[in-house]
Amino acid sequence: MKCSQPLTKSVVQVARSDLTDGDNETEPARELLERLFAKTKSLDPSASRDGELSMSIEVLKTEFEAALSILRKKERDLREAEKKVSVDRSRLNQTKQDLDQREEDIIKAYGRQHEMEKALMKASRDLSLQVRQINKLKLLVEEQEKKIVNSQDALSNKVIEVDKLKQDILKKNEEAALMRSEIETKEQELRAANQALAQQESTIRELQSEVKRKETEIARSNELRKANEERLKVAEQELKKQNLGWIAAQQELKELAQMASKDKDNIKDTIDDFKRVRSLLDAVRSELMVSKEAFNFSRRQIEDQARQLSQQVKELTDQKTLLISYTQNLEAAQLEIQGKTNELSAVQSRCRELESQLLEEMKKVESLEAMLTKERESLGQKTKEVDLLQEELAQNENEYITSQKLVKTKESELLEARHEVEDMKLKVDSIQIAVQEKDLELLETQRRLDEVNNEVVELQQMINTKEDQLVQVRTELQDKEQRLQLMQDELDKMRLGRSQAESVVQKIVELTGNLIGSVEGEEFDIYSLLDDEILSTGTALESNLHKHNQLEADIDMLKESLQQKDMDLRAAYKALDAKDLEMKAVLRRLDVRDKELDKLEELSITKDNNVEQVELQKHEIESVEVEALAASTMLKKLANITKEFLTRGRTDSGTNSLASRNANVSDGASKIQPKEMDVILKAKKEIVGLFSLTEELVAGAGINNAEEP
Repeated sequence: MKCSQPLTKSVVQVARSDLTDGDNETEPARELLERLFAKTKSLDPSASRDGELSMSIEVLKTEFEAALSILRKKERDLREAEKKVSVDRSRLNQTKQDLDQREEDIIKAYGRQHEMEKALMKASRDLSLQVRQINKLKLLVEEQEKKIVNSQDALSNKVIEVDKLKQDILKKNEEAALMRSEIETKEQELRAANQALAQQESTIRELQSEVKRKETEIARSNELRKANEERLKVAEQELKKQNLGWIAAQQELKELAQMASKDKDNIKDTIDDFKRVRSLLDAVRSELMVSKEAFNFSRRQIEDQARQLSQQVKELTDQKTLLISYTQNLEAAQLEIQGKTNELSAVQSRCRELESQLLEEMKKVESLEAMLTKERESLGQKTKEVDLLQEELAQNENEYITSQKLVKTKESELLEARHEVEDMKLKVDSIQIAVQEKDLELLETQRRLDEVNNEVVELQQMINTKEDQLVQVRTELQDKEQRLQLMQDELDKMRLGRSQAESVVQKIVELTGNLIGSVEGEEFDIYSLLDDEILSTGTALESNLHKHNQLEADIDMLKESLQQKDMDLRAAYKALDAKDLEMKAVLRRLDVRDKELDKLEELSITKDNNVEQVELQKHEIESVEVEALAASTMLKKLANITKEFLTRGRTDSGTNSLASRNANVSDGASKIQPKEMDVILKAKKEIVGLFSLTEELVAGAGINNAEEP
């Protein structure tokens, strides 16, 4: 037992080393079987067969447990591969969704571009409308300038009229001085009645002429007042027209502001200019309102002056009546000198009143002069403001010219942008074609992944069936262990029988030695009996040895089948590793394709002219696909070769082993007792069942590995 244990371990280690020699590549089945048979024949026949059987069973148990652990590990790896495949599917779906989203973004960008073009067209139309409105405003400003010039002319006429009034007042002052001198002369004439009468007559005539002149002056002043009233009415109408024009201009400015508020981004400068113009127009409007109020105030003053002049006219009419009465009194002056003196005193008081009225008129004239100076100053300010407005209009014209230039540049930029957009549309179409090709490639890869998933599911099913078969093998091995224990017990019994037979032979030899001398006549019978006993014991021993050798041969066949199974499992593991590598390569290529798709999308977003790079990437993708197809074809070829190799090795080894076993069993069956034949047949059936199970496992693994793409 002690020497058999290291021998079996060494044999197993050598077999494993032979199986794993040559960079983990499997050798042909016939060579392996020949090596195993040679090594089993080279074993020491003197070693204990029972120990070898027990050690081989233990080795089988350990190998089956290792195979089960490896199968479980592979099942875990397959589950992880399924998880990776599901993750890759989710990533593919996500990439498809991203591509759809980016297509929608491109469509939205096209829509925005069309909207921007429409907005630019609308802005150009608005600019043309604004240009027309600016021209209209220019015309309105020119009309306002003309009106201001007319108002200046009217004011100059009013200044001339005021100067005339001043001259009239000076004349009236002179007349008052003359009246004073006349009164003095009248006093002198009163002293000298005769001389005074003649002088008074002359003075009465002069006064009558002066009264006529004053009447004419009053008529002139009335005409001037009427003309001033008409001019004021005309000015009021012009102011009303100006107000209406300013209101219309304000409405137009409001409309322009509303239209400009829609295009704030493109016409901010024009809005600022219009705001300035509006503020200036508001200032001009306020100044015109102030001038209107001043005109109203001057009108009121002129009306007051007209009233005063009417009062003066009344007074002059009174004076006329007084002068008439005075003439009448002068006619009766000689009789009523005292009354004339009273009248002269009344005339003096009246002259004082006239002087006070003249002083008041002088004050009014001074106030009118102050108003005229204010109006002149306001006119100067208005002229300055008009100059500023003209300068601002010139600036607006320059800005409008610059804006027209900008519009032209923007139109040229729009044309360039349209050409670029058309180029980008062509590029996007090419990219969409490439994306469609990529989608087809992705569909093909997805189909391949589905096939791989189906194959993985089939592998899982086969692994599950193999696990079930391994469980059955374990149960059968346990039964076989029990039967082997029974066989060992029977062998022990046979050994006891052999020892008993040897003791019987020794006793027979002793009995023969004792009976040689006593009984010579019965020698032949005793020798015949001894020969029969020896032959029976020899046949029993030969049958036991043959049975033992047959069991050893069956155990060796089980070892060989298990080694073959181990080789097939290793080949299946290698095929699974190759499949894992292929899956990893496919996943890497999918990652590379995702990166390439991202690069293509970045190229479509950034508007780069990298068509050559896209073509190179297409060529690279095509080369990768060609490599993948070549790898898949190579894998298929390798799978077919391994399938043929496994099927041939399995059929050859199975037929040879079964033929040898059947021949050995048929040769030794005639020499074995019925009980031993039953035991051997049962062992044979169990061994055949184990061999069939191992063949099914190896066949399933070989077929599945061969059918993998």
